[in-house]
Amino acid sequence: MKIFAVAAVAAGLAFSGAANAAAINGLFNTGTDATNTALPLESGSPDSHYLITGSSDPSVTLGQSVTYYNPGYIADDANSRWISVARDGYPGNDSTTYELTFSLAGLDAATASISGTWGADNEAHIYLNGLYTGIALTGTVVGGYDMGDWASFQQMTRSRSAAAFRPA
Repeated sequence: MKIFAVAAVAAGLAFSGAANAAAINGLFNTGTDATNTALPLESGSPDSHYLITGSSDPSVTLGQSVTYYNPGYIADDANSRWISVARDGYPGNDSTTYELTFSLAGLDAATASISGTWGADNEAHIYLNGLYTGIALTGTVVGGYDMGDWASFQQMTRSRSAAAFRPA
């Protein structure tokens, strides 16, 4: 199981600001370079945006994540790549925290939101500023066949969050 926290994807996060809104500085899709262009398709390209900040497996090296190709996952697209702790995806049965840091400098936090599509292997939860957003992938396809945890990496899920940007 992989866990994702934004303050984070075990794979395939592709969050971006709304089309008619100001861009959030530092908000990147997974598996992209400094210009938010998708990295090469092969596994092992470093993703400098999503850092591995925790893992239930002590053999996982904290720091930079890397792209990871797995034919069992929904295919990478032109805008993002799956990421993992290692180019081969191992160890694969750990809970991992990925962190993306971005800035709202010059923007109004009261009107900020992030939205996009994402996937994870197998389950994931998104945190923003240390607060749980209520956004999670559990593997269950709403209104469809329950494929267990497999559904979370065989289709992308659209999500949006604004609540964690709001002052308490």
